[in-house]
Amino acid sequence: MDNVLRRVSALTRHLEIVSHGNSVAPVLCSADITSSLLSAARDRCSFNARDLTYLLDGEDYAKTKAEVAVFIEQDPVLNDGLAKYDYTRAEAREKTFAKIRRANDVLRELDAKGDAMRRRAFIELMVAADKSFGMRYGVHMTLFAEAVKNQGTDEQWQRWRDDI
Repeated sequence: MDNVLRRVSALTRHLEIVSHGNSVAPVLCSADITSSLLSAARDRCSFNARDLTYLLDGEDYAKTKAEVAVFIEQDPVLNDGLAKYDYTRAEAREKTFAKIRRANDVLRELDAKGDAMRRRAFIELMVAADKSFGMRYGVHMTLFAEAVKNQGTDEQWQRWRDDI
């Protein structure tokens, strides 16, 4: 029973009650509401949150993460927002593989530039933004790709590495 109450409590924290004439309906908090709550919490803070971020991550890495976050938010393949909750299983699978392909393209570009910091920030933010993507990407790249690389022949690896 405690488990159920905890889940209901967590869900209600993510809902906002909105009046529609004589009826009242719960709706998911919008990004605007979440953003305003976050801004209000930062305003009440007794220290500069940005300074704390710079202290914890280092100023260069924190700025790089902010730039990468904007890139991810603006990429229509990497950021499917709340739509992902409405996908059918087949659509979710297709979208996930599209994300994996896009993430691999981005990582190859960063590797070609030798930008290890931006690469690290990209992976960190992708996993933080979408835990299921992180799990699927990890399974795909560490289990599947590494199996072909380490257990396949050199010819097999050369044939499949760009498609993986």
